[in-house]
Amino acid sequence: ELPFDSFRKCMSVIVKDADGVIHVLVKGAESTMLTACTSGNMRRAEEEIDCFANMGLRTLALGYKTITEDQLKRFEDALEAASQSFVNRVKYVREVYQDLERDLEMVGATGIEDRLQEEVPETIYDLKRAGIKIWVLTGDKKETAINSGHSAGILKLDSQMIDICDTAD
Repeated sequence: ELPFDSFRKCMSVIVKDADGVIHVLVKGAESTMLTACTSGNMRRAEEEIDCFANMGLRTLALGYKTITEDQLKRFEDALEAASQSFVNRVKYVREVYQDLERDLEMVGATGIEDRLQEEVPETIYDLKRAGIKIWVLTGDKKETAINSGHSAGILKLDSQMIDICDTAD
């Protein structure tokens, strides 16, 4: 397992199937996956992601590739060297992960409902009534965040929104 981190915005697993074929399976934010994938139906995945986000769902994109035993060995060796570095270890490990997580085939997208916890809208209402200003900071796709904001009672149709969205890494 290559664990999730907020810089790469994805996580991966390497599995060997019953026939001995090695697969790299990756799930992550569409901003990451659309650049990591070089084949597959990317336009369709983007359309699905936009549709899911407009429905207020949390979105992920999925990709994969197969690698050879030699490629796996090179990855393991590079990861071992990066893991032993005394300086910039996190950076070097991340770079090794990213080298493996490219040239993927887009498999598709998922949209998952992330329900609010009980009494969130009521709590937001009470905070607003007490004069407390509400700010939203999220890693979600903007459409998902806006829909969640409406569901939570943070946003109303006439709410003033200041969008300081930055997609640059």
